[in-house]
Amino acid sequence: MEGTVAQVAMRTKTNIADLTGTEYTDYILAPRLELAIRKMLMRYAWFGDKAADTVTDGGNLLDSIDPAYFTLVDGFWKRLFTLAAATPDRRTTCAANAAATFAEQKAAMRQNYAAVDFLDALISDASTVLRQANGQLIYITQALKDALDADLKRNNKGSELQWTALFDGITETNYNGVQMLAIPFLDEIIKGCETVSGGKAWNKPYRALYTIKDDLLVGMESESEVADIQVWFNKDEQMNKILSKDKIGTLIADDNLVQVGF
Repeated sequence: MEGTVAQVAMRTKTNIADLTGTEYTDYILAPRLELAIRKMLMRYAWFGDKAADTVTDGGNLLDSIDPAYFTLVDGFWKRLFTLAAATPDRRTTCAANAAATFAEQKAAMRQNYAAVDFLDALISDASTVLRQANGQLIYITQALKDALDADLKRNNKGSELQWTALFDGITETNYNGVQMLAIPFLDEIIKGCETVSGGKAWNKPYRALYTIKDDLLVGMESESEVADIQVWFNKDEQMNKILSKDKIGTLIADDNLVQVGF
């Protein structure tokens, strides 16, 4: 930090190495660390997989990705893929995901009515328990949102969807009477970490989940979303250390209240 603007936030004189309680720690480092922890929890909650591995070792992670970023816990997608394999009725298939290259996946999803038919099928395939439940919503990837918008615009199937920006790039609309959220964070992980076809295609880039909010459960031991961040200075090592620890678990409360599309 020396020689930069951050130097003014350091301790001065004999305690220059100790950053605890300084403006640098409180106003620069801690907020960024908290944001990183929130994204880490999202990554584990959605994409966690205790069996995750790199392509070279038989998994779907890029070889440049450390599997430890995913193997802490089984997240929602792992549970949903397992559920779909055991109960095929709970899955709606998206043919575009099976294409062998990035370009072919996109081209297949941009075919006339592909996105609309996929989402319509997702809703109609759902169990009657879900179709009459309160608080229904659909989560989709940003890639699917883009394809849906293009499909509607190209084919003039009624008015275009009106999207409302919420936070962190998430947008919201109403599709056939169901609240729908497009979550670009899902694409960030899929396109940054996961692949198939020997690295030539994304791993299921077009995903949708029809459910109710209370059916996807995440549990942690701490009382807040982000566990307390502890910062201290080790005089013997002359190092500043940071610790934030917690436990996390995920659960799908009722299998009948989900319809997953991929």
